[in-house]
Amino acid sequence: MRVHGRNLGESCAVALVVLACGWLYAWNAGPASALTPKSEPGDFYGYQTAGFLSGRLSTSNPPNPALLALSNPYDPVANAPYRVHDMTLWKGKYYLYFGATPVVLLLAPLRLLTGSYLGEPLAVVVFLTFGLAAGGVFLVTVRSIYFSSAPRWVTVLSVALLGLASPVMLLTTHAQVYQVPIACAYCLHLLALVASVHALRSQRAAILWLAGAGACVGLALGARPNTLAATPWLLVPLLVCVRRVAGSGPLFGRPLAIATFAAYGPVALAGSALLLLNWLRFGSASEFGATYQLAGANQLALAIFSPGRIAVNAPEYLFNAGTWQPYFPFLVLPEGRPWGVALYLPWIWLGLWSLIPRRGSSALTLVLAIGAMANFFLISSYFATVERYLCDFTPALLLLGSLGALALAFQPSRRRLAIVAVFGGTTLLSGFLIFAQRAASQEKIRPLAQELNRASALWDRLLNREHGVLRLEIELPPAPTLGASEPLVESGRQADQRDWLQITYQSADVVSFEFFHAGFGLIKGGRINVPLDRRLVVEVRSGGLLPPITHPLFAGWNADDHRRERDQLWVSVNGVDCLRGTLACYPAGPGDVFIGQHRNAGHLPGERFTGQILRTTRLPFSPAAEPRPSTPPPPGTALALQLVFPAGRTNGAEPLLATGAGTASDLLYCEFVGPNQIRIGLDHFGYGGLTSKIIDIDPTRTHELIIWMGSLSGPTTPASWNRRLLVRLDGRTLIDGIQDFYPARPSSAVIGRNLHGASTADSQFNGRLLSVRSVAIETL
Repeated sequence: MRVHGRNLGESCAVALVVLACGWLYAWNAGPASALTPKSEPGDFYGYQTAGFLSGRLSTSNPPNPALLALSNPYDPVANAPYRVHDMTLWKGKYYLYFGATPVVLLLAPLRLLTGSYLGEPLAVVVFLTFGLAAGGVFLVTVRSIYFSSAPRWVTVLSVALLGLASPVMLLTTHAQVYQVPIACAYCLHLLALVASVHALRSQRAAILWLAGAGACVGLALGARPNTLAATPWLLVPLLVCVRRVAGSGPLFGRPLAIATFAAYGPVALAGSALLLLNWLRFGSASEFGATYQLAGANQLALAIFSPGRIAVNAPEYLFNAGTWQPYFPFLVLPEGRPWGVALYLPWIWLGLWSLIPRRGSSALTLVLAIGAMANFFLISSYFATVERYLCDFTPALLLLGSLGALALAFQPSRRRLAIVAVFGGTTLLSGFLIFAQRAASQEKIRPLAQELNRASALWDRLLNREHGVLRLEIELPPAPTLGASEPLVESGRQADQRDWLQITYQSADVVSFEFFHAGFGLIKGGRINVPLDRRLVVEVRSGGLLPPITHPLFAGWNADDHRRERDQLWVSVNGVDCLRGTLACYPAGPGDVFIGQHRNAGHLPGERFTGQILRTTRLPFSPAAEPRPSTPPPPGTALALQLVFPAGRTNGAEPLLATGAGTASDLLYCEFVGPNQIRIGLDHFGYGGLTSKIIDIDPTRTHELIIWMGSLSGPTTPASWNRRLLVRLDGRTLIDGIQDFYPARPSSAVIGRNLHGASTADSQFNGRLLSVRSVAIETL
């Protein structure tokens, strides 16, 4: 693009916006270590790059032999311990279902040039930044050609919205293999738009620009095959180029053939290469690898696309409102689920103004509208709705909005410019609030959030609103239905993410209390004899009743302390503990707590408390988390832990005891494999280790866990104990075998924390560690 002097300031401002957004993308993608190229492959695209460069179509990482030994390696339950999640397994090798274009364009060339593997987070940052730069070139070019009298700040605002309000910026949050092809396709589509606008205007090089647009679209197809739905938009610049090539002659014949070959020749070439790749890998041109993907559900019988889903999924992509709360970021959206772009990105509504026929830009409007709508309907027919799929069509909608804003400002007036500014400002604000809750490093934005929440805290004080234990004074119904359960307190924002305390009438004079956690089930508490007046005082402490860590109430707290506080679950009745444990309740705001009924309670039995709620009181907040013992054991002694396992966990793992340092460390962990079921295992860093069988636990009572690891040995420890791992739970031996350990001092032992970053477990044990004592190994 030739930059005239009058456009220099506009171009510089756009460049500054692109650089600022690129910095934000890198900041959100992770620490410097995550963005540093590596000498060895360490992620999906790294393995595929290594595979391609070594001359094979499979990835460089071999499957676990135990996976290949299974009678059905595609069984999601049987393969869970051995699979690499979302890799495609075919004939004993791993393949990558995700598009190969990122390897061809970026990852393999950089490996050949530098000898290093570019990690997936950095690849996403690179594609998004270059894509935004292409979007800036596109918008500057469009304004100078079609809307030259529109203020230049409208272009700068449009680029800022594309970079900061578009859902593509969220691709940098925990960027992995899933985000790389989406970011790549985004970049290529914006490059294709730059080529298209020049094809529409160029007199001499229209065919070359059209071929460039076709090449970008074809490469995007290799990154994200669903972009095939958007290829019809190439017809618009194609027809314009036909007229330009034909001049005053006939349109059909040679001009049409030349333009068609330029536009769709690269698309056909890329598509053929993709089908050939499928055939060479899986013996079928139509098989991309999704059928043989190792996921949480068996993919073999899954219908990936169905037009019948559009009526359900399309409204979620456009109008999913989420919920609002009084605490920053105020807007709360379901994790990983799409949010309504029509609601929270009002800039796209300005695109309606771009649909008004006008000379020159109408063809460009058609290009964007066809591409956006084609991808939107295809994505809406997919079997699942996912937030990142918004990136397939939303950037085009935002660019349509930018065309509408430029058209609106083409004949500037205060009213028109005010409309553009208001729509742009509200869209930027929405983008900021959405990014604030999705940002990878919540620690970095916590000071800002706490400052913004001071107003909410002040309002709480003015209303005398407390955040401590919830106390209910209730009167039971005189003649309850025996065996029936009724809600007392419910919290949570969604039907599938809620918790509630319920009362069950065991007999006319005995009731019990249970706590229900969606996705887990009931946690049973004790039974209570009903007094003669049938009145009870129920006190409840749970995480769903507490504000977020950004509330000034938790100023000075770290994330671990806040999580331990939120995980406290305590129910007392008439001053007697009825249920006590730890449970990670779902987050909820003040408007998401319901007393004596379920959310949206109707007239069905059990949806309301049939007694009376006499009084509801919130007590002043006071910390309830117990101190976590961390005193190292004397050399040569085992540890006896009194602990309560966290309730509500059905997957993942948490640390119990770590010894050593860094990559020369050993970690004993408990893995949650089902409701109230765990497995104990040891991670000898880089090698794994012994594991126990699956055992049942009770998250409402105290367990005794006795641990001996050879790394706890002292100078007088018998040699036979130096390589021994012994784990007992409540007197039952779970593990007793020979295990390698890294040399360690007993003083390096850390209880309940994963300080060395082992990928096997979370950062901390989230149950309750009540006490630790030393046990002589001679007594074991």
